[in-house]
Amino acid sequence: MKKALHVLVIDDYPILVEAYKNILLKTRKYTLHLETCNSYDQAIDLINSNTVDLLFIDLDLISLNGYTNTSGEKFAILIRNKPPEIKIVLIISCNKFRIQNILEAIPHDGLLVKKDITANLILNVVEIVLSNTPFYTAAVQDLITQSVAEYVFLDELNNKILYNLSKGIKTKNLIHYIPLSLSAIEKRKNNIKILFDVKSDEELLENVRTRGY
Repeated sequence: MKKALHVLVIDDYPILVEAYKNILLKTRKYTLHLETCNSYDQAIDLINSNTVDLLFIDLDLISLNGYTNTSGEKFAILIRNKPPEIKIVLIISCNKFRIQNILEAIPHDGLLVKKDITANLILNVVEIVLSNTPFYTAAVQDLITQSVAEYVFLDELNNKILYNLSKGIKTKNLIHYIPLSLSAIEKRKNNIKILFDVKSDEELLENVRTRGY
């Protein structure tokens, strides 16, 4: 006998909701019980009154006034605190800094960028997430790889260069703050530009500020 699987999809685009429904109904391993809603508030009601094993949350959804009146990120935190544990799959548009925040601070079992989603991918998500393995689409995996590379590349000296630049220190004056020659500092700064894919000092400073320096 197939195991029952209770899925809740939260999305406010009827076409997408119908697409998720048609895809999920193709699963062969489970007897699917599928609910859909178009607001976080409706989702709270459904979760409080029904069994939910797997939750798909569109983080671009605009919450209505009511229980949550908040972002999808805060809603995910709220749900994670509800027993028993629900597997949470977050769906988001491709926004690098929002994805980084989710990876670092928001509870989830899967993170899908909308442009990566296909029918087969959704079915894979179900199998992988329910096996207690996190699932990330290609865009998220690329960002994770890039973040690891940046962490390795941005050693203490490179971070000091970025920090002082963000404080308005001119490159020629960095030798007073960093134990390197001006040519060594320039070389490091150019390598950082390559890593961040920027050309000018102005673009580098903007990039640095968005990263919280």
